[in-house]
Amino acid sequence: MEVPTSLPRTTIVDPVHGHIPLTDTEYRILQVPSFMRLHRVKVNGLAYLVFPNAVTSRFVHCVGTMHVAGKMITSILQKMDRNTYKNLFGDEKVEYVIGVVRLAAMLHDIGHGPFSHASENIMRKTLKKSENEEAMRLFSLTGNTLIPTHEYYSYKIINEDGEIDSILKESKGLQFNKKDISSVLFPRMEGATSWTKTVHPIVSGYVDSDRFDYLLRDSYMTGAVYGNIDIQRIIDGLSIKLVKPTNEYTISFHIKSLGSIEDMQDSRLKMYKWVYGHSLVVLVDKMGEEALKKLTDVGKLPSKFFNWKEFVKGKSYDDEAIGVFSKQDFSRKESQPFRGIIDRRYLPISLFKRPYDYDEFVKDISEKIGFGRDLSYKDTVEKEISRWGKSVEEQESNSIPRKANRSIDIHLILSFQPRSPYTPKAKEDNIWIYSGNEIKEIMTEGLSSYFQAINKEWTQFRPAYLGFLPLNAKGYRSEWKANYIKEIRESLVEEISSHAKS
Repeated sequence: MEVPTSLPRTTIVDPVHGHIPLTDTEYRILQVPSFMRLHRVKVNGLAYLVFPNAVTSRFVHCVGTMHVAGKMITSILQKMDRNTYKNLFGDEKVEYVIGVVRLAAMLHDIGHGPFSHASENIMRKTLKKSENEEAMRLFSLTGNTLIPTHEYYSYKIINEDGEIDSILKESKGLQFNKKDISSVLFPRMEGATSWTKTVHPIVSGYVDSDRFDYLLRDSYMTGAVYGNIDIQRIIDGLSIKLVKPTNEYTISFHIKSLGSIEDMQDSRLKMYKWVYGHSLVVLVDKMGEEALKKLTDVGKLPSKFFNWKEFVKGKSYDDEAIGVFSKQDFSRKESQPFRGIIDRRYLPISLFKRPYDYDEFVKDISEKIGFGRDLSYKDTVEKEISRWGKSVEEQESNSIPRKANRSIDIHLILSFQPRSPYTPKAKEDNIWIYSGNEIKEIMTEGLSSYFQAINKEWTQFRPAYLGFLPLNAKGYRSEWKANYIKEIRESLVEEISSHAKS
């Protein structure tokens, strides 16, 4: 089917995707305070303390995601016959469908708070009971499941920001329904149409525009070559097919795209393993989270700082929080654990820089408990580490007191990540593959032995990241590491094994 093109209002030159054209509606939304705020929210939080050029803003990531989403939906529509289009999209204009998908992708991260994921828990605590209930319904959650706060904030801003609403209604040529934009992002919401549910995987799926952009962009910015992937090969093979016997339309990938999809998942694994899951990146992110919580608890940052209504005003971003940090008296013991945000010489020291270091730590605990030094009981030992860590966090007992041979106190930084950043066998990780008129659903690990190896490797991610900071210490991190790392490690082995026996 022929997809009409129109002259853009303007063009952004991007180092990752080249020239990114913007429609009048997109250009105007980029100017509003809630979106301009994203210039000052870094995608990877404090990771720039480890990878100095990891300073990508949510603004450019959202624009890049929009661009890729537009290419994806355009590629799909170009292969679609008019009868299929009519059955799926009804009377919606082609330009409208493309515009809705692009706007949804552009606005998908507008709800992120300062330091991105580090402020997630604090943001959640600012929600009213009615908002929390609304979020539970939006994501179809039950019980004590934690809501993805930044996603809910995105939903609220899209639907409550009066300036965005006015722009959508006053668009030249086309007016956009914010409910359609929202339901592309949140397909479980009330009133979502079948076509918005069908295109949802373009912005949130196993192979989506969000992942395409952050892998390419973070690889470019950090210098890590793992994220270089051939997204055009995948985009060219995209289609929407009718699946029988459910009689539902679904996004599918041409069988010739499998090599590039395999490369993408391999790249994603390595970026998580060596960049996002770098031991020091995880610890500085946790340090930022603790700092935000501490400053909120003592009233230096008001709780409303983390509420979506402040985001609508263009407030609450990284530099605002860092400005508050910089005014703290770092000679005081309670402020010292966060000094590294301002002074890099005081960053945490990781106890396990390599996977081998972590396995040796697990073996030491296993031996103390009475299991021996092999890794047969690794899962059991890791559960004990997590149980101990939970008790430390609940009691806020992150300090190791000074000893006769050590004149300073030690502050522990503990981060307990999920076993892996994604579940290999989740329903959404099944993909539809087509060749000619044949289409079939395949679980990703069934695609090739290499996919199986990638999925197995995901399960090897360690769940615990432990680090420490000497308080009132003089000198540089290298001196602290030499003086204290062995002692701290041995102390934690004793403490965790004793906790496991209790």
